[in-house]
Amino acid sequence: MRLFISGGYHQDPVHRERLLNGMRLLRSQFGVPAFVAVEANCALFKVVIMEQRKLFIALAQQDQEMAAVPDTAKEVLSKAMLYEADTHEEVFGKALKILWLDDCRTDFDEILDPCNTARRYLQLCRHALKKCDNTADHREVLSSVSAFITEQARSHSLESNKILREKFFSETRSNPYERDEIWAEVISKSASPQSGYAIIVVGVPHAFDEERYLGALLKEQGHDCQLRLLAETGDEPPTSWSS
Repeated sequence: MRLFISGGYHQDPVHRERLLNGMRLLRSQFGVPAFVAVEANCALFKVVIMEQRKLFIALAQQDQEMAAVPDTAKEVLSKAMLYEADTHEEVFGKALKILWLDDCRTDFDEILDPCNTARRYLQLCRHALKKCDNTADHREVLSSVSAFITEQARSHSLESNKILREKFFSETRSNPYERDEIWAEVISKSASPQSGYAIIVVGVPHAFDEERYLGALLKEQGHDCQLRLLAETGDEPPTSWSS
């Protein structure tokens, strides 16, 4: 099956926009996909994150350092929180089949502290906007937040991600590629050559075309995978998914 894999930084508003552009291009070329697989947990997104998005807007409206930020930018920033889960709805609607890749994950409260997502993201935005020359400019606000996230990302390169995974293994003795392996199995069960194409939306570390990473695992299973790292593309829709 033809699989278009998108790897972006979590909570990055510009990466969300690039994902939207890519999806619009795919729809114009190939129509509606058979499914979209997303790095998200269904219950966490619907019960917690949707409320956190509302809370972020409310907190941003009251924050003095965010006072000049346009409401449109605050709305986009709120949607960037776990954008992997629902960005596709703006292009394909809500009827599209979703594979929730993290439904098997159980460590959200311990690792991610999801109920504080809005406050942590607001703090991130405030730090990012210290380098923004014009906080009243919608585009400049989003670009500043995106640039800050890119600077902070620990998985900016394949080499650094491998080091992080090896460190995780040495500390926990757990398989550092377990999630990639589980996801590849879940996706393959729904992937049929007769079903057209599908879109996979994950974080950068899982999108590398390297042994034991998600993209490589799916290729090994015979799928036609096209990978796109959102950090390496421009704002305009690409001529092809992997451009």
